[in-house]
Amino acid sequence: VKGDVHDIGKNIVHIILTCNGFEVIDLGVMVPAEQIIETAVREQVDIVCLSGLITPSLNEMCRVAEAMEREGMRLPLFVGGATTSLVHTAVRIAPLYRGGVFHMQDASQDPVVAHALLDPNRREETLAANARQQQEVRERFAGKQANEHRQKQAIAGEDACALGIAPPPAPLPASGAGEFTCAPGRVGQTQDLLIRDLIPHIDWLYFYWAWRVKEDSEEGRNLLRDAMAWLRKESDNPHYALRTTCTFFPAQGTPEGIRMADGTLLIGSEKMAPFVQNENDQIGIFAATISEQMVQNIEQLKTTHDDDYQALLLQTIGDRLADAASTYMLQQAEKEHGKKGIMPAVGYPSLPEQQLIFQLAEYIDFQALGIRLTENGAMYPQSSVAGLCILNPDARYIP
Repeated sequence: VKGDVHDIGKNIVHIILTCNGFEVIDLGVMVPAEQIIETAVREQVDIVCLSGLITPSLNEMCRVAEAMEREGMRLPLFVGGATTSLVHTAVRIAPLYRGGVFHMQDASQDPVVAHALLDPNRREETLAANARQQQEVRERFAGKQANEHRQKQAIAGEDACALGIAPPPAPLPASGAGEFTCAPGRVGQTQDLLIRDLIPHIDWLYFYWAWRVKEDSEEGRNLLRDAMAWLRKESDNPHYALRTTCTFFPAQGTPEGIRMADGTLLIGSEKMAPFVQNENDQIGIFAATISEQMVQNIEQLKTTHDDDYQALLLQTIGDRLADAASTYMLQQAEKEHGKKGIMPAVGYPSLPEQQLIFQLAEYIDFQALGIRLTENGAMYPQSSVAGLCILNPDARYIP
């Protein structure tokens, strides 16, 4: 959808649907609602499918559903992606569109549900069963919300107190000359990391998860074999080195979140604030992304469809390399500063607010790394990661 550049899941769905006899019109990434609807009408499609990874994409899916309703469309609407859920689909999206909205938890569901909807003998019952399930979800959600509201009222009644608004805290002083500038955003040096230095830090668990295969399955072993063959071939190739940066700034944890030395309060940093304790503490801001050469190879494969498997393989390898680069940088920082820490990334549970990425872009130079931000805060290349480096032996990732 509009503002989202992630397409691994979408591409897997494309392959699965095609293998099951469906013709798929792939509009790519960052597609506005108007283009989706125009294409659906012009091509007389049977089903519209939306995909998104970042949280703002949920709002975009709602906008597409509203636009389809305004146009009087009654095509089934599939929504999927890491940020979607059965509850959000039932509570927020489905009430906006009467054509039937289906949450697809896994790519393997798409052809099963699609076949049922295109079968005249099963279509109405499939729509009705989905509607009944979503109504039950909405009722449970409403009951839970009401119960939480009553609990909050009870607590407020027992602990009633006078409320006041505290004045905003003064900006923190810089902890040393040259460590912070009033006009950040171009601070820090970029570092290119060869693939051979990152291979030991790859977390293969999420590689298998992206492909929806088990590590000990034949498919899993074949995927690992192909991935390692490519990694070994390009391990010392400077054109495939990842671009990274990590710069430290004075900051302090507050009840509202992490506050930078210039007074900026980092959005959605409340969970991490307790680990930034001292008045003269510091946090690192990091980013990592794949090389321009790797981006070009992936995009060429996607455009030509000469080898969809290789395109997906390189994309999933790229995601794992970006994650491995953050692990590598954390180990470097721990060694340099002499203390353990964590590297929470934007968009993950410890730093859930995607809009935080725009604040981080004021402190490090995303453009120098080749990273571009969409209006919703997605990073391109999609195999990119950014977040905070918190050096504190007690720090931990909080879901």
